Amino acid sequence: MLKRILSIFLLAIFCSITSATEAIVVDKRPVLIGFSILQENDITKAMLNGAKKAVGKLNAKLIVRDGRGDVDVQMAQIHDLIAQETGCLVVVYDDIKANGRIVESGKNKGTPVVLVEGKVTDKKAAFDAAKNAVEEAYNKVRSKKVQPAFYSGY
Repeated sequence: MLKRILSIFLLAIFCSITSATEAIVVDKRPVLIGFSILQENDITKAMLNGAKKAVGKLNAKLIVRDGRGDVDVQMAQIHDLIAQETGCLVVVYDDIKANGRIVESGKNKGTPVVLVEGKVTDKKAAFDAAKNAVEEAYNKVRSKKVQPAFYSGY
């Protein structure tokens, strides 16, 4: 009789502990970072090198899109990156009015967007700006809480 009461008591404790705990989810998949430039030139090449340098240190993959000098093409490519569910976006812009809508679109889908000024004249500053933007975007993605794929009611 004592064994039965003790086993029921231990079972009750075990059930209360397991129902109150949450699963710890460690996501080891690489973060997909969309990197959009309006057009390729010496400054954006330096920015791309900075982005690649940052990705090399992080668990991330870079998807680069070139707008070929057309804002509408760049915006369509960015919407495509959002639709592909990239983890975050880094957008090099020349006209903030045109790309302001992108930030709103990304927020609506839950995709962090980091904007980088494209009218920088110094290559070193452009390199650092893109590197920092990629790291900031990566940190925004990693700071989100990961939801478990399933939940057990036990």
